Formats: sequence, C-alpha cells, structure tokens
Amino acid sequence: MQVVMDKALKLYEERVFWERTNRAYATLKADPKAWEQELQERAEWDATTQDGLEKA
Repeated sequence: MQVVMDKALKLYEERVFWERTNRAYATLKADPKAWEQELQERAEWDATTQDGLEKA
C-alpha cells in the first residue's frame, strides 16, 4: 500500500509542478514586453551553443 501511495504522491506533485509552470508561461506570454524579453534572453543563451565544436 505504501508503494501505491508514494507513486500517487509523486504523480500528483509532478502534475502540480507542470500546471504551475504552464500558468506561469501563460502569464508571461500575456505580457508582450515580458515575452519579448524572454525570447531575447533565449536567443542570447542559444548563441552559447554555437561554440564552434562539432557534434559528436
């Protein structure tokens, strides 16, 4: 019974995490200025992956 409860709790925690994450992104996307800043920051981080190293 404990194993079932542990699994159910883990699944619940994951569900809550993703629901909160999705809500946070929806809030961010609803603010055009904030969303543009997010996209700019992503672009800056993407530039770090272009370090000239060949893919293995």
